[in-house]
Amino acid sequence: MTTFCFRLLFHLEMTIASNQKEVELQTKLCPYPLKLKARAGTLGTSWWLALESCGHTSREEAHKLGGCILNAMLLGGVVRRSGVDFGFGRTRTQFSDDIKKKMAETGATLREEVEGLDVYEDLNTFFLVAEGRATAHKSPQDVRDLIDVAADHARSLTERQRIAAELLNDSLFQISSDASFLLRISAVEALCPQGAVSAEYLALAQTLRSAIPSGTLKEHRNAIEQTLKRETARQSVRSAYMSKFRQLLNDNKAGEFDELYKLRSKFLHDGFGRGNLLISANAAMDLAQELLLADVRSAQA
Repeated sequence: MTTFCFRLLFHLEMTIASNQKEVELQTKLCPYPLKLKARAGTLGTSWWLALESCGHTSREEAHKLGGCILNAMLLGGVVRRSGVDFGFGRTRTQFSDDIKKKMAETGATLREEVEGLDVYEDLNTFFLVAEGRATAHKSPQDVRDLIDVAADHARSLTERQRIAAELLNDSLFQISSDASFLLRISAVEALCPQGAVSAEYLALAQTLRSAIPSGTLKEHRNAIEQTLKRETARQSVRSAYMSKFRQLLNDNKAGEFDELYKLRSKFLHDGFGRGNLLISANAAMDLAQELLLADVRSAQA
């Protein structure tokens, strides 16, 4: 009977304290042991790592479980503040048909690597790669912890939740506090769709249009009307995030993020605070993490 495997290719903000090439991990989500493998060298030197699981009875089963573990690791990276990056689904290595044919003659299958989740038939598959990495600091069990800490919320993520989680994980890698601050603010924006404006707001906009003096220059009238049109096309960014925080958390949290968003605008438009945003970046991480987890719980309730 044909069985299937899934493979998650990723790298971490933390490094792994192990000179082994692979270890087995038992997790809440997977009924089979997961193999944590170095892409090249050892777990302590490989920049990219892989989680592999085989023995699944269908491609669909393998894909579903692999997707759950990917979701759990994204959320776990946010909770544990240990960044996880699954790349962009690109193929990292490619081989000519001649090389694949020669490998097949040995009874093995040579497969190209794909960043993130890959599902394939269990046919004695090999991945040939080479790379290097520096020293290590944490245990392989920390990878298991990334999965288990978010296992209860890993069934599915909306596209907005996934984008927010990816941005927050990216912000945990070694970049400037300014860049981390902006990524974390953007993660909250990703969670807050701009819905339709209220009937009262539309009525007010129409009143303002009607109040434009008849003698106003055409170019000025057009500019004002275009501004009003944009403002009434959808909810403002501020209204969207204030509503989301109030709905899922509380007014105090909404106010705290509002102050951070004002700082974000001053930084982008005036350069205010450049090089001094570490405290604000940490505050943005706290709020973004809390909002993301509340949004996931609310969607899955």
